[in-house]
Amino acid sequence: MFDAAKRVASLHKDSNLLSFYSGPGLGKTHLLAAIGNDLLSSTDKTFCYYTATMFIAELKSFKCIDRVDDFIESFSHLDVLLFDDIDQLESDECAQEVALMVLSNLYAEKASIVVSSRDHPRRLGKVNAEIIAFLCKGEMFGFEPDLETKFAVLKFKYDEIGLFVSEETIRYLAGIEDLSYRELCIYSESLASYAKLKGTAIDTVLINTLPFHRNVH
Repeated sequence: MFDAAKRVASLHKDSNLLSFYSGPGLGKTHLLAAIGNDLLSSTDKTFCYYTATMFIAELKSFKCIDRVDDFIESFSHLDVLLFDDIDQLESDECAQEVALMVLSNLYAEKASIVVSSRDHPRRLGKVNAEIIAFLCKGEMFGFEPDLETKFAVLKFKYDEIGLFVSEETIRYLAGIEDLSYRELCIYSESLASYAKLKGTAIDTVLINTLPFHRNVH
């Protein structure tokens, strides 16, 4: 995926939009940083790195002085935009609308755009549908931890809250193939809450009795 991201960031003529997604703590920010470092060392292209939080904060400062158009225009000189955790714009409708304008303008000008999110764009239900449609125009990659990593993370989570779950059960839970890593984390927390509330153990019987219910948007 790093090679694909580098290709997009290098203004490859056939592709100038890439979005990639994964659960928390799996290296999205490190990947974007690596792309930025590669651009610094190997090209003279102008680029900028933004997180959703940075974008919202900077937009607010421009809104306070009624200069949103200037904020949008400030991106026009870029060759490459690296946008981290775009899904975190979901709490701010105005920021989503402005981000869509920025992304659309850059895309039309053939600038390169590399975006990260916590999940596949089509599963980001609270994000503007137009942003989702925009991201789906480009290349998309998801990366998931392997079984042993999932097992280690789940075991750590349960040990941390003082809830005993057998290694056999944790491995069974980690091996559920139709759950993304993020969904697995949510599901494991739901199981823990239920087990504590009911005073019962987390085992394969409980897992099969209380399957994960995915929200459909």
